[in-house]
Amino acid sequence: MDCFHCPHAEAIARGDYADCAWQDTPCFGCECGSGADPQPYREAVRVDERLVADVRPGPADEAAALEPVPGGYPLSVLASALDALLRLSPADFEILRMRRDGRTWEEISLTLCLGVAACQMRLKRLIDREPVLAELVPTLKGKRLRRERRGG
Repeated sequence: MDCFHCPHAEAIARGDYADCAWQDTPCFGCECGSGADPQPYREAVRVDERLVADVRPGPADEAAALEPVPGGYPLSVLASALDALLRLSPADFEILRMRRDGRTWEEISLTLCLGVAACQMRLKRLIDREPVLAELVPTLKGKRLRRERRGG
């Protein structure tokens, strides 16, 4: 392509078309070629009209993104969970990840070279500090059954 000979090159370099869809730029229908006829190439490439449509998100799309998905969590909860995950120490993150993956406390303690009680306490303190992360940790079946028997 000989884009440097294009009459629109300066406007494109300035960013005049930065907010435009590709179809609205002069490059979309450009016939600049490097000596060879670009027509065989254009015939070989089929344009999918569904992809040509302008798919940039608008205000309605942004409002829809803020609405909670049925069966999902609100965006604010997900954002706070992500923020909490990013602030975790590597050891706390590993305990949370391994517990989420269903590993036993013994496996976690052997992997991290900590005691079982230390791993459990770290996870408990982590959940106390960041309650939003409690959803990521499976509740132990025995613990849940004991709570149900006690009525709490």
